[in-house]
Amino acid sequence: MCKAKVSFADIGKTVTVPEGTRLIDISEDVGTGIVYGCRQCSCGRCMVEVVDGEGGLEPPSVLEIKVLEHHEGGANSRLACQAKIVGDVTLRPRRQG
Repeated sequence: MCKAKVSFADIGKTVTVPEGTRLIDISEDVGTGIVYGCRQCSCGRCMVEVVDGEGGLEPPSVLEIKVLEHHEGGANSRLACQAKIVGDVTLRPRRQG
């Protein structure tokens, strides 16, 4: 199985994980500042900013795109409850007002 490095810019930590792992599972384990409300792609609280390596995540689903648009997520925004790792990526929590 292929592995990828995921870096969390908010806490300065990098971990190596199997490709296909959901971002939410990794971030909870390492204690990053990403906030979760549901785990099911409906609330938008777990929005992250892709700092580097946008190709390191699977493309967003139609539902994820709709939630991101509703919460004014920019081009580099993703939902940690939905994003799956496919390569190296650096992220940070997106602070919502």
